[in-house]
Amino acid sequence: MSDRWIRSLKKRRSLLIGINIAGAVLLGVIALAGTKGDAIALVSDKDTSGTLRDELRDLESLTAADPSSENVASLASTYLHAKQPGLALAALNRYADARGPEVSLVHARALYANGDAKKALDVIEGLSDTCATGACPGWIVAKTATDRAFFEELVNSGIDDAAADPAGAQAAFDRSRREISLVGIR
Repeated sequence: MSDRWIRSLKKRRSLLIGINIAGAVLLGVIALAGTKGDAIALVSDKDTSGTLRDELRDLESLTAADPSSENVASLASTYLHAKQPGLALAALNRYADARGPEVSLVHARALYANGDAKKALDVIEGLSDTCATGACPGWIVAKTATDRAFFEELVNSGIDDAAADPAGAQAAFDRSRREISLVGIR
């Protein structure tokens, strides 16, 4: 091998080592500058009041310690109130062993809020069947009937995500309330 070729290899090697060192230093600077040490809240200040954030924190702790159907339903419902249907669905999936009419009702509401009226209708129909056996309190029977009528109107109108068609969703809501009031008059 010639001396010229060896000197060329040494120069390239030195150049590559220098580039690697510069890259490592740059990554270190970026890593140090990019960390602040604070956790990012899942539910931001814009989404909720301080009271609701405190309630969520308390419900999360309570549900982790005691995942009863009442606690799971309360947690998921509070996430819905905070306009976080994805977190509500995640909590319901996390505590899938929690069963009961309250959990099914919140599950249907979370699916609807997440833009899936068809699945919400399926869940509410299952709950309606359960309530037909007398296993539900009166308020859940009434809420199930109104939600079922609304979800049926949405699905029959071809609307799966109410946010995508607010006018159509409002019309479906109005029709469903007319249907419920006619049933109530009979």
